[in-house]
Amino acid sequence: MRAWFFSTLIISGGVLGIAQGRSSSSSSGASVIDDSGPGTDVATVTDTGTSTDGATCLDAPPASGFSNIANGAGKQGIFGEHVAMALDDKGDPMIAYVHYDANGDSDGKDSTLYFTRWDRCNGIWTAPVSIDVVGSVTGGGRQVSITRDAATGAIGVAFQHIGPPQPSLVNDTPEVWVGQSTDKGKTWTTSQLSEHNPLQEGDIHTASDPSIAMNNGKMFVAYYQGNVDCDDLDGAPADTCNGWYAEGTSASWTRSTLPNLPGGFGVEGSVNVALDSANKPAVAYLVTPFTAYNMQVAFWRPGSTVIKVTDSNNTQNDDPALAMTFDGTKPRIVAELAIVADGAAELVFDESTDGITWDAPVTLPHDNTDGVASYEAIAADGKGNLAIAARSNTGTGDGVCGAPKLSRSSDGIAWTTCGADTGKTHAATAGFFVNMAYSTDGKLVMAFELTNNQTDALGTGVALWREP
Repeated sequence: MRAWFFSTLIISGGVLGIAQGRSSSSSSGASVIDDSGPGTDVATVTDTGTSTDGATCLDAPPASGFSNIANGAGKQGIFGEHVAMALDDKGDPMIAYVHYDANGDSDGKDSTLYFTRWDRCNGIWTAPVSIDVVGSVTGGGRQVSITRDAATGAIGVAFQHIGPPQPSLVNDTPEVWVGQSTDKGKTWTTSQLSEHNPLQEGDIHTASDPSIAMNNGKMFVAYYQGNVDCDDLDGAPADTCNGWYAEGTSASWTRSTLPNLPGGFGVEGSVNVALDSANKPAVAYLVTPFTAYNMQVAFWRPGSTVIKVTDSNNTQNDDPALAMTFDGTKPRIVAELAIVADGAAELVFDESTDGITWDAPVTLPHDNTDGVASYEAIAADGKGNLAIAARSNTGTGDGVCGAPKLSRSSDGIAWTTCGADTGKTHAATAGFFVNMAYSTDGKLVMAFELTNNQTDALGTGVALWREP
């Protein structure tokens, strides 16, 4: 079964960010977007802000605690979906999100991807800028990923974009696109990354769950792309039939399928790419079994042999997911897996010093009966400290803390679980699309969606939590 609900994005390289719209009344200027086809779209924005960069600067970080940084009050449709976060060079958050079905007519064709960032000099959030009209993007999974190129300062995004039907076919085409800004998010260029062959894909065309990292002008993207070949296999293939990895720029890409593990055939759930502290890329992904039920976690560095990290003990998994980061050059992975027959999915942590030999997996503790699973995010501070955040989707609500749940460890072995919401002031469902990172001051920063149907002191939209 194709899993839609829990894929996660990781941004890496120095400071970690995780990683998944339209605000018709809030724009930083006039934005004109040509969305006529799969060429290159340019969003031209006239910035009417009053940035004091280079002049008087407040040098003010975001406020600690919880805040609503993109308010959905009064908005039609679903505001704040597919939240994605990365940090800038000062450790301040940069946020992308989708406003789905902005005019509320039950047709998501006008859904738009937006960007905002914390302006440290002015001590405010910048007015949202539209990156692209993305169409009726998939509701589950993370369909937006964001990163920052530490060498050039450019900001990159990868996102699902719903294109027109392929020739002679009927259904729209979910594509993977990338975007880039070289002026701190004021203007963006976007272009299509995924390639689509109707003869291979039939009328499926499912490209989704992108993850992006950048370094020195080069983009590294991993994503899922469904095709009919996955339905016609006679045996386990050498490469996965639907997992893809691409390196390059918007003008030139090198694409390849992700290598398979013994007994597997395709990618299931999230596909994550991250850079280590030496700016070398790696991909973590879930390999679904060709027969039986054993879901496997794979780790692969381009040009090297794929490595099995752990598996589900031959337990069936319908909606697995994972997230990855690096502590220096040492990979750290958290996977959402059912590992006991008839049991709920658990968060399982695993680590390695070299990406080849992996320690025994550790199952994270719960906050009383409140489970820690769904939309997991992982962060490492480079000093041995680890944090994992997730939406709580099981239990009786007797947890000490509200959601998102937050697990911490100083050694990767002993973990404690509670949450940032120690006063339980937010709805138990809070934590969709949760992202997390350690800022430059060593404090955790978290962003997530405040869903439209919840009663919450923060309202609806996009929430930010900064560790006091």
